[in-house]
Amino acid sequence: MIRLTLAGDHPDKAPCGTLVVGMFTGERPPKGEAGWADWRVSGAISRAILTGRVDGALGSCVLMPSGKLPCGKLLVIGLGAPSEFKGKALGATIDLALTKLAGLKEDDYALALPGSKPWPLPKDAAEVTGQHLFEPLAAAARSAKITLLGTPEYLAEVKEWVRAARGPVASHVVLAEDSLARTENRPEIHS
Repeated sequence: MIRLTLAGDHPDKAPCGTLVVGMFTGERPPKGEAGWADWRVSGAISRAILTGRVDGALGSCVLMPSGKLPCGKLLVIGLGAPSEFKGKALGATIDLALTKLAGLKEDDYALALPGSKPWPLPKDAAEVTGQHLFEPLAAAARSAKITLLGTPEYLAEVKEWVRAARGPVASHVVLAEDSLARTENRPEIHS
């Protein structure tokens, strides 16, 4: 069974075993959820950028200590160039994250992909997330506790995709209803 929580909050509101954040090529300093995570790990991602360990290239990934984040590990995945980040790149990123999480034997994780701030998500982000995250896990009957972080619009689309899904996804993915009300009723914060 996959227990899915949709959380529009920052990574501090997603306690888990491993937090996965995406970072685009050329981000200096990291932005969005990767930037928030960088702050909570006392600039470790920024230092890794300076030493060349993290570059945001599509397909790259680095496992890091979690610092003050409410998780055991932090996995930073490269998203490539923002201008080229379409559905296909999102799918490849989710596939890579699942491969790395399986290698870690992790079944309790949060995904802050694709690093939606300040860049817009691909138009088909919810469908791609469903096809690359939920369908393979459901088909393999793998159990997991997954928290998705993202914009309220993206999370609403994911929720609708899951509710409309058929086959193994329909019987294997359970939405954590308590998190949905919190996400949908969350006040908009303007800076």
